[in-house]
Amino acid sequence: MRIPRFLTLVGIVTLSCLVYVWQNVRQVELSYRILHKQKQITKLVDQNRILRYNVLQLKSPEAIENRLLASRIKLKYTTPVMIAQLSDKTKPALITYSQGPSFWEKTRKVLSGVFALRSQVEARP
Repeated sequence: MRIPRFLTLVGIVTLSCLVYVWQNVRQVELSYRILHKQKQITKLVDQNRILRYNVLQLKSPEAIENRLLASRIKLKYTTPVMIAQLSDKTKPALITYSQGPSFWEKTRKVLSGVFALRSQVEARP
């Protein structure tokens, strides 16, 4: 009777040790996976930051102007007579020439620029 009790005790201890070792191995595997994922996240965040910077640079008027100068495209500033507006979608043949923005449109633009909080709201990287 003493032998089966001893074998049962040895079996339980062995099983406990195997579970303990398996848990530690699994913990190490998971920590390596987490480290790998953190490196991927860092890499993607850096790429995102670089891409956002490039987008902002490409949208800037100076960059557009430099590209136009590099390709030697000559542009002229428009005069009020050069601005064409289609007056109605039902009459596509009718084109009216605008004389530029009216006094009220200029005033509205200036006031909206004064009261706009765009520069304080936008986040810049």
